[in-house]
Amino acid sequence: MLFTNFKPGKICGLLCGFLFFVITFRLEAQTVKSDNELASYLNSKDSVYENICIEFGTETWDLYSGEGEVNLYSPKSKMAEFLTNNDFTENIDYWVNNVNLIQDDILKRKVVLWNKVIEGTKIELDKDVKDIATQLLEKIRNRDAKDTIQNKELEKQVLNLIKIRNKKARELGYDNYAYYILDYFGIGYKWFESFTEEIDMKSAPVYKELLEKLNKEKDTVKIGDIMKYFKSSPEVSFSEDSVYIILRQTMSDIGFDYDALPIRFVVKAADFGGNCIGVVIPTDYRVVVVPNMPISVYMHELGHGLQGIYTNTSTGLLEGYEWCLGNTPPMFYEGMADMMAGFTRNPKWLKRYSNFNDKEISEYLKIDKYESAVKMRLSLFWMLSEIEVYKNEDKIPNDVVNALYKKIYMFDENRSRPYSLVNTAFIDYPCYMQNYVIAEFISWQVHQTLKEKFGESYAFNKEVKNYLIENFYKYGVSKDWRAILTDATGRDLDVDGYLNYLGL
Repeated sequence: MLFTNFKPGKICGLLCGFLFFVITFRLEAQTVKSDNELASYLNSKDSVYENICIEFGTETWDLYSGEGEVNLYSPKSKMAEFLTNNDFTENIDYWVNNVNLIQDDILKRKVVLWNKVIEGTKIELDKDVKDIATQLLEKIRNRDAKDTIQNKELEKQVLNLIKIRNKKARELGYDNYAYYILDYFGIGYKWFESFTEEIDMKSAPVYKELLEKLNKEKDTVKIGDIMKYFKSSPEVSFSEDSVYIILRQTMSDIGFDYDALPIRFVVKAADFGGNCIGVVIPTDYRVVVVPNMPISVYMHELGHGLQGIYTNTSTGLLEGYEWCLGNTPPMFYEGMADMMAGFTRNPKWLKRYSNFNDKEISEYLKIDKYESAVKMRLSLFWMLSEIEVYKNEDKIPNDVVNALYKKIYMFDENRSRPYSLVNTAFIDYPCYMQNYVIAEFISWQVHQTLKEKFGESYAFNKEVKNYLIENFYKYGVSKDWRAILTDATGRDLDVDGYLNYLGL
């Protein structure tokens, strides 16, 4: 009706003009023309991103601390809208494919990271996944743990979430969601597979030797017999009052002013033993710790805080907010946290601060090859369980995990406790367990380097602070974590070195 008074030629002219406008607009939208324009453009995006991350951190803190009303749906929705904006995604797509045209290394890094973040949120911030995960998190946290009917229904809902995540991962070209998330964590499944194979290969001979030893002593070997070889010595622990005194002194020993750190601890029942939230990087860190945790947990969470507090980058993207896949390498962040906890396993630290005598310290730190083999087999089971569930979504999760259990421990015995999916970790931190294991390797490697550079008494050398800041903390995510580790310690992740240290 609108065109009844127009001649065909005029209609054609209008349509051509309209198409020219659309094409021109699209080209203008997707291509920021120069480095300077790109830098300014991405800085504007950084400020939007950081504001959403601050809201994310505040809501997450309220979730685990109970200090305020929680609405995680709001920052998730804002982040999803922000990262699917056509203008933004088309610009990033153009520049990531022309990254060699960019002269500035930091600007290159930002483009690569933005591309990774945009790609890495295509599942978790997809509306279906986002809605289901947000609702499930609330349901699981507020459930009655003794209500078997309710928990069976929640189990079904988590399994449904696993299947939806897998479906969307396959749409992006991955075999399953576990492979997808390992890629966006910054390690990739192929590397992870070789990592687990090496642990298996190095620990299996010693573990089999232990099984042969036990089979000579008992008619039937059970998991309890195996676990007796896992270290039973109690961790170094202090009262809630004295733990902060020791934290302060330990930080002072290596050059940090604990009282000047923008970090606070809250002790309360929570979903995890400890959880450090970077609400505003680098000025606002908060930690919730479950009551009666040993000092190593406090030191671990403090380690998370130190890494963010001493980040020295100019933009929110590079500061390392954890709320988007692809932006932070969690295995490295956990490694930095475990490195701080590692000071509580230092013999000279134990001599000064624990109530252990010399013999007890020696026993506490002794490396036993059987214990190491059991520990590494447990780590394999811990890392692979959830990943195997994602790889076998059509099988009963408990059956999948029992099969893995038997394979790793090399005997025909099911787990004594059924495997449950009703856990906030499956929702909030999926496929995360391997990060803690890799963190052990990183922590050991950094402590070896500290010993090489500052001597046996490095736990009491104030120069350690500047070394950590200059070689690890200041970068945020402006530099790849493997390059940070290699440059600081002189070698890539030393898997063989740590396993040899364990006697394997």
